Amino acid sequence: MANRSILQIAIAGVLMSAVALAAVTGAPRPAQAQAPETTNKTITVVGTGAAAGVPDTATISLGVEVVRPDAADALNEANRLIGEVTNAVIAVGVDEKNIRTTGLNIYSQPAPMTSGDPASANPQARIYQANIGITITVADKGTEGRALKVGEVINEAVKAGANMINGISMNISDSKTLENDARTKAIADARSRAEALAAASGVKVGEVISIEEYQNPGVIPFEYGKGGAVAESVQINQGTLNVAIQVKVTFTLVS
Repeated sequence: MANRSILQIAIAGVLMSAVALAAVTGAPRPAQAQAPETTNKTITVVGTGAAAGVPDTATISLGVEVVRPDAADALNEANRLIGEVTNAVIAVGVDEKNIRTTGLNIYSQPAPMTSGDPASANPQARIYQANIGITITVADKGTEGRALKVGEVINEAVKAGANMINGISMNISDSKTLENDARTKAIADARSRAEALAAASGVKVGEVISIEEYQNPGVIPFEYGKGGAVAESVQINQGTLNVAIQVKVTFTLVS
């Protein structure tokens, strides 16, 4: 009799548990928003960005050339002239630390004929050519804080004896700011292109998987070529310096 009572109690407990479970599973559940389904598909696009700024420094390459019958005389005269050139550009505001010697050469070559008759030429006679080159970095402000003109520096250098001008390049001292601006534009351009392509295909752009960057060199707006004669007032235009960056970006696609 006691065993039958225990069995009845156990059966009743199982039935109650089943009813409770049915009540829980059968109760309505609150609706849950479904997240966009990320596929294993990707899209890769190339974006470009550019930024421009006004150069604030210029690098001038110039020098002196002297020809003498004696090598020592040629070198001494070239050294004297380059000293005069250096003093002249310092006098108009160039900082001495921004003047750097870039080359010193002595060449020997046959002496020219003393008359129009080739027979008068002495094959043993030699002359010597000495070259000394310097680069001058002209900042936006000189040593006294005033604006410094590139044309003024060239004029004074030539007056002091410089007879070689090999070129001018314009630069921006803080090019990182331009690069970051161009980089931001390139990323935005890549996403815009990806979104346009994805929308046309009925999907959406997801997260970034990879980014590759390709930087184009800064564009120098002009280069003042080699020459010896300089006008009384040289007109040098700063123009603008452009930095262009390309990025290749791979995005996931979301359905």
